[in-house]
Amino acid sequence: MVGKVHGKVRMTRSVSKVVTANNSAYDLKEVRIFDGMGKIKLTLWDRFVNAVDGGMSYAFKNLSTRKIDGCICLCTGTSSVIEAIADLEVAGQEGGEEEDGSTTLLSATIKGIEVTIQRRCSSCHHKQKNFEEKSTMHRCEGCRLKQTSLSFSTIFGGKAAVSSEQSVENVVLTSSALSTYLRASCLASMFNDSESIEEIVN
Repeated sequence: MVGKVHGKVRMTRSVSKVVTANNSAYDLKEVRIFDGMGKIKLTLWDRFVNAVDGGMSYAFKNLSTRKIDGCICLCTGTSSVIEAIADLEVAGQEGGEEEDGSTTLLSATIKGIEVTIQRRCSSCHHKQKNFEEKSTMHRCEGCRLKQTSLSFSTIFGGKAAVSSEQSVENVVLTSSALSTYLRASCLASMFNDSESIEEIVN
């Protein structure tokens, strides 16, 4: 466990992807952080996927370590904290791999969509199995604290069939993409209603 690291984030061709572990789907994104001594890979999981911006400086607390292909990497966990800090003057962040700021725009029509929602307690991080959609309150199945429904961490998933002029493709819907869309459209109140999300997006 790494207690605290200060660093500046660089997005190097960073895209969110979905992985499956313990029969659950999780979002992750890999970024690079520069701390003045060098750079290190950081894997952001689930609720941390959209927690940082490229070129900004942060304090990363309670990170875990993993050894991948002989290199030590950092990962966020359930107890991790990310806080924005004053801009760091970090030497050696120029050069190397270029930051990919390109965006691909697709012109397509959604033919069908399925949205799934998993929820975890913001206090104990317990996964909720019997969560009533559209409810205003819910008692955590782990710590038994009764909380507002929107206070639970939401992890989206799902799939969509989209058609373009050339073909029909099946695409995976990531949690970061759906949550970003809902917030940008001022639809955060729908975080507990998968059917309404499907109707809006479809």
